[in-house]
Amino acid sequence: MKKRSLVVLFSDMESYLYNKELLPYTHRLRRAHYVLMLSLSDPLLHEWARVQVETSREAYIQSVAHKFALDRHQYTAQMAGQGIPVMDVPADQLTLSAVNAYLELKSKDAL
Repeated sequence: MKKRSLVVLFSDMESYLYNKELLPYTHRLRRAHYVLMLSLSDPLLHEWARVQVETSREAYIQSVAHKFALDRHQYTAQMAGQGIPVMDVPADQLTLSAVNAYLELKSKDAL
């Protein structure tokens, strides 16, 4: 039996969202390995989405923040539907999330 490897792609979500060339490579990798896309969540994006709107500029910023958040969520769901999980985590949880994903796969004897 061949062992599978865990391939973790670390990046900001914007690299995933707007790079259509990445998808064929992740699918090719997925044939033989477990692929996990690990992304840094954007704390500024979350802050902008919750800003108290008092001006048209703040309304624009909030609408853009909501659009980016929706794009990130849709991308995560799309990739999960294709069997490629995407974890969108804060920077201080990045390492722990990767290690936990690895340990979970090892406990399931998936690697």
